Amino acid sequence: MEYGCHFETEFLEELKKLDKPVKLAVEKKVHQILQKPEHFDFLHKEKGVRKARVGRWRILFRIEGKIVKFYRIGKRDVVYRQLDGLAV
Repeated sequence: MEYGCHFETEFLEELKKLDKPVKLAVEKKVHQILQKPEHFDFLHKEKGVRKARVGRWRILFRIEGKIVKFYRIGKRDVVYRQLDGLAV
C-alpha cells in the first residue's frame, strides 16, 4: 500500500533546526516510515501515535487512512513530554 504524507508545522520547524547529518538521517527514516508505517511501535495506542527512532531523536507520527501524518521530531525526553499537547 502506498502512503501519502502530511507534515505538521511543528515537525517542519524542528527539522529545519537540525544539523545536516541528523537531518539526512531523519529524512531517510521518514522514507522508511512511508514504506511500512505499521511496522513501527505505538507510543500511545489510544491516540494511534507511533514512534520511530533516529539516534537520540524520535519521530512521532500517526497513520490516517492512506496518509501518514508527522507530528513532532525531537530528543526523546522532550518529545515524549509533548505527547499530551498533540492535537490528534
